[in-house]
Amino acid sequence: KMGVYKLQDFTRMNIALLDFAKQLQSNNDSTEYSNVGGWQSAKDIYSLDDTDILKPFILSTVKDYLKSMDCIKPFTMSAMWINICPQYSYHCRHNHENSAISGVYYVRVPKDSGKLKLINSISKPDSQSITPQHILFTPEEGDLVLFDSQIEHEVTQNNSKHDRVSIAFNILFNKPMRPEGPQHRSG
Repeated sequence: KMGVYKLQDFTRMNIALLDFAKQLQSNNDSTEYSNVGGWQSAKDIYSLDDTDILKPFILSTVKDYLKSMDCIKPFTMSAMWINICPQYSYHCRHNHENSAISGVYYVRVPKDSGKLKLINSISKPDSQSITPQHILFTPEEGDLVLFDSQIEHEVTQNNSKHDRVSIAFNILFNKPMRPEGPQHRSG
């Protein structure tokens, strides 16, 4: 299940996030993940103060997303990174196999700057499945998209002359704590 949420009054926050993204880009080399032709930050920006303006929206939205699926589990943000995608850049097909939920918040989305494509690896072109082979989502600024981290996805090419800027993140479920002390089996 894909969840799409809209942040209200996002303009001022997006200006601050865009400034932060550009500053980070100018001071750091790109890391190589899925972005082809673009720039990606390190995956640990959730620990930086500049992301504090976005984290409450993400965390409350993840909680609502899980609640909508009757899944009440404690969770933690395990990674967060910025994607800056100039003209002709894209994200190749991938998934986030060591996470539970992945998401992306859209800071800047020029017209024709690419679509998020979620790929159903179960449904085949000639099958009788009612599940579509893929879902194409055209993002807008202020959108937050959540989906199962195991789902393969990609982002189509940016055909705009302007950068598309997004902030992606992964969520892990907290592991239950084991009771302390020796465990005895009755029998």
